[in-house]
This record gives sequence, C-alpha cells and structure tokens, in this order.
Amino acid sequence: MSGPSDAGVNAEIEAVSNLGEHLINSIIADEPTDVISRIIEHGAPLWYQNDAEGMSALHAAAYRQNAELVKLLIEKGAVWNAVDNLKNTAGDISLSFNDGESYTIIRDAGIRAELLLSLLSSKASIESSSSLILRESDDTAAGSTDAFLSSKLRFSKDAQNQDVCLVKVGEEEIGVMMGWERGIMEETVRMLCDDRPGTQELKVLNIGFGLGIIDGLFQSLPVRPCQHVIIEPHPDVLQHMKDHGWYERPGVKILEGKWQDFISSDEILAIGGFDVVYTDTFSEDYGDLHTFFEHLPDLLAGPESRFSFFNGLGATNALFYDVYTHIAELHLAEIGGQFHDLKKIQIWNPGCSFQSLSWRSPPTDRLDRHPNANNMLIVSIGSQSSMFSPAYYRPRRETSEVIVYLSPNQLAPTTVPSELQSYMSQDSWSQRIPAIIKTSSRFAKPRQEAGRSEASDTVLILESFP
Repeated sequence: MSGPSDAGVNAEIEAVSNLGEHLINSIIADEPTDVISRIIEHGAPLWYQNDAEGMSALHAAAYRQNAELVKLLIEKGAVWNAVDNLKNTAGDISLSFNDGESYTIIRDAGIRAELLLSLLSSKASIESSSSLILRESDDTAAGSTDAFLSSKLRFSKDAQNQDVCLVKVGEEEIGVMMGWERGIMEETVRMLCDDRPGTQELKVLNIGFGLGIIDGLFQSLPVRPCQHVIIEPHPDVLQHMKDHGWYERPGVKILEGKWQDFISSDEILAIGGFDVVYTDTFSEDYGDLHTFFEHLPDLLAGPESRFSFFNGLGATNALFYDVYTHIAELHLAEIGGQFHDLKKIQIWNPGCSFQSLSWRSPPTDRLDRHPNANNMLIVSIGSQSSMFSPAYYRPRRETSEVIVYLSPNQLAPTTVPSELQSYMSQDSWSQRIPAIIKTSSRFAKPRQEAGRSEASDTVLILESFP
C-alpha cells in the first residue's frame, strides 16, 4: 500500500516529466531560443526522453536543424550520446539531414566528454568510458573477454563460400572474424610492409589470430618475417591453428594467452622491438585499446617500425565511430608527443577519411631497450561499417576518387554533403546525382553481416571527381 511519501515522489516525477515534455514540444514547435532558455531555467530536465519515441530535447533540436539550439543544449548539459527508441542519437539525426554544423557540435561534445572520463579513470581500475556509449554492461561473449574465452567458436563458410568464425550470443551467432575482411587486411599489410628497407629482416607481432587472414598475408610476403609472434587466448582458435600447421611454421612463435599476460614479459621485450605491430581483438573495449597504445614505445623497434589496428570502434554507429576515431588519434598523438624528429604517413580508413599520424623517437629512459629507435611511423586502417555490403565491397582509393554510399529507400540529400563540399559545387551535385542514382539502382546487392543475410537496397557508387 502506497503512503504519502510515495504520492509525493510520484507527483514530483510527473512534474519533471511534464517539464521535459514541454521542453521537447516547444523545440519541435520552433519556439525562439530565449523561450527555450527560460524553460530550461525553470527546471526542465535535459536528460528526459519521452516514452513514445525516446526523443530528448537534443533529438528535437537536431530534427529542427537548429545548430544554435544544439549548442545551447550541449552547454546546459544535454546527453550527447542518448539514443531514441530507434537507437539513433541526435548526431545521427543531424547527419541524416546533412546538418554538418549541428553534427560537429554534438560530436565534439562527445570527444570532450569521453576524454574527460578517460582522464578521470584511474589506470589501476579503468572503467572504460566506451561502455557508456557503445553498449550497456555486457557479460555476453560479445562484450566480456572472460565470457568470450569460455564460449564455443564455430569455423564455417558463408553463402559466398568465405571463411567465417562465429560465436553464439544469446539466440544468434555473430562474427568474430569474417572472410570479407581480407580486403582490409591486404591493404593493411601493404601499408605496413611496402616501400621500406630491411624487409627481409621483419619482426612481426600480431595480437589476435581469428581466421589467420593477416598472419597468412604476413607469411606470404616475398620474404617471410624472420620472427613472427602471434598472441592468441581462445582455445578453439589455438586448436584451429594447430589443425592448420601454424605451430610448425618456421619463424612463427605462438603465445597462448591474452596480450596483457605477455606484453611486458621477457618473451616479448627480449626480442628488442618489432618492425610491425598489429592488433585486432574481440570483446575488448576502447579502454583496452588505449592501454595497448601505451605499450607501443616499448614494442616498436626502430625508425621504420609501423603499427596498425583494426578500427572497429562503434563501427555500426556513425557518431560513435567518429568520436572514438578522433579520441584514438588524440591518444596516439599524446604518446607521439614523447618523440622527436617528426615523420608522417598518410593513410586511408576504408569507409572513413584520410588521416595522418606522427611519431618521434622514444624518450631517453626507453632507449636502453631500443637503441636504434628514431622516427617511428604509425598507420591505422579502419573497418567497414556494417551498413555497407562486405560481401561485395573491396576497399580501394585513388587520389581523384570519392566513394559515395546511397540507398533507394531514402532520398539523396538535395545539397552537397558536408564531407564532399571541398570536392564539388552545388550545381554539379544537382546535375549529377539524379543520373548516378538512376544508373546505380540497377546494381543493388544483398547485405551480408555477421551470421545474417537479408535483402537490402544499399547501393555502392564509386564516383570520380577532378
């Protein structure tokens, strides 16, 4: 039986909810900014999301394409990463409207918030901020390393006869590694190993074997690595490696366990540094990746050493992917700040954008391990978002090309997307996009995601620009 205190709490909740609804409705009604400000000052909660759609005030401002109001709400404490009932953030809505100004405000708020959370987290017991935006607390094989390592993996073929490695999560199977990733791995190995002296002396470290795609590519180099260390913890993957003769390959050393168990061990450090370091793990979050970044000065061997990682950070959500790609760049640059004598390499993230990161030589206290370390190069290569068709997509990029993805299910934007404004004029966009859509609509492909195949109208267009 409820008492007076319960009635008071319910009345307070209702009052707060009414204020939240009033704020959202006022934004949708396009009330002036000063009116919105007064509603907030009277206590309207910026965190409130309605039941019908899961819409927050920030979602509403994004729908109105009101960058001034988006900025105000962010400054007042709006939750940048709240998702509605369709799992869309306000940033996703801004992106769908081609509202680059509002999107950038929301994205930058996310970067600031996540960097602050990272700084506040102690290294002794880091509570990864990525779990706050990429997923809820997840004790399944998809989000828990312990659960993943105790799960049974299934090695099979997909509908396109590509190798897949699957793990069951709940009632469905998801991909641990998929055959369509080969194109990304080929580009990664090319960037890590081409156009460099001393190729015949390469020492390679790979974290996470999976299907062995990238390790197979390393072994297929014109001159095999003189040392090839693979760290892999999952017993099913280790058995798969034994079944395929990896334990007998010359120059290959397999360390059975998590990378955290070996990264500072004599088995790794005694090698004296690696020419190539690559990591692609499963069920780890950004906190783990950030920790791995901090070990790079001890892992990379010298002036031509290169590092790459499979950038799948929030890859099924454009906003989260963008935020964490920027955070990774900042953290890597922070590590690079310990170095001198800059040297840059420009790289392409498939489905994303060109990036360049710089490395300098390690500080004096680390030179005892790597006496030849100088201008260390770093490259990173991104993953393809699951909204595109991995079964048919092969990453490629020329300096005169821009890749555009459209769908017949949604009208193409009438204005030039913000990402392309430096490449073409509004007149050119208006003239060419109808012809592109008409032509490309004949070549729609089915979508193949991890453990799932379904019809899709997604269209891939490769359009050249002068």
